[in-house]
Amino acid sequence: MHDYRVIVIGAGPAGLGTAIALQELGVSDVQVIDQGEIGHSFRQWHPEIRFISPSFTTNGFGFPDLNAITPNSSPTYGLHTEHPSGRQYARYLEECAAAYALPVLTHTTVTKIQRFGDAFRLETNRGEMRAKYVISAVGDFSFPATRGIRGAELGRHYAQIASYRPFTRQEDPVVIIGGGESGFDAAIKLAALDQRSVLITDVAAIDSVVPDPSIGLSPYTYQRYTAIQEAVSLWRGNGSPPLPKRLRAPIRSISRMVNRCIPAKYRFWPPASPVWMRRCKQICLLTGAIGPN
Repeated sequence: MHDYRVIVIGAGPAGLGTAIALQELGVSDVQVIDQGEIGHSFRQWHPEIRFISPSFTTNGFGFPDLNAITPNSSPTYGLHTEHPSGRQYARYLEECAAAYALPVLTHTTVTKIQRFGDAFRLETNRGEMRAKYVISAVGDFSFPATRGIRGAELGRHYAQIASYRPFTRQEDPVVIIGGGESGFDAAIKLAALDQRSVLITDVAAIDSVVPDPSIGLSPYTYQRYTAIQEAVSLWRGNGSPPLPKRLRAPIRSISRMVNRCIPAKYRFWPPASPVWMRRCKQICLLTGAIGPN
């Protein structure tokens, strides 16, 4: 049994940033644990995924870098890039953990948490641990929620894509379900490989006038999309302009599939008899809905 004052579960930006903040506040005996490596979720990113918020060394002006986990550090200063990749950002996290001498146990999986008097007892693959306080800082990227869509296994979730090349050389356009950052990013990646796509959504982030990139499209993604938009057909559901005739057949098939998969309140096509696309494994991408819920 190992006793600590605080155990932080997760060695990503939230977990490491919390541990550093506790250290600077004088809280001692803090242990960080992670089931993988430091920055594990970022290491799973497709190599071409980049941060949409730019990193910039504004610390000297009293403004922290948007992507930093401490007020006095900046990913761009060491990485020399405004939009880090996942692996680059994981390297930044490793350097922060080393600079602050954070105690991090990697490859440590928590299987159970129980109250133990006025503390908590954790069961892990390394044995039992006990702490007065437990902070959960587990990220969502590694846990795509597809359970709400029947037949989701016929497509591939954005978070599960290791390479876009298997989706290329399709006679029909690749169908992307979801009109947020992930959906547009997938369309951009496919266009770079000369593969046309159809992006299906009820509400497209590119139409939003809200500057919040969690609602609207970030300037970084907007700029990349406008350069390749001829390779993407954007279908917004009801009220959308007519599709080109050459795209109507595959879209009608997909619409029937979506109507069967998605709960009624989320549908944006008129009811249609379900017709499954036999080649859906190759041409259907799902985006959004990242999280354990």
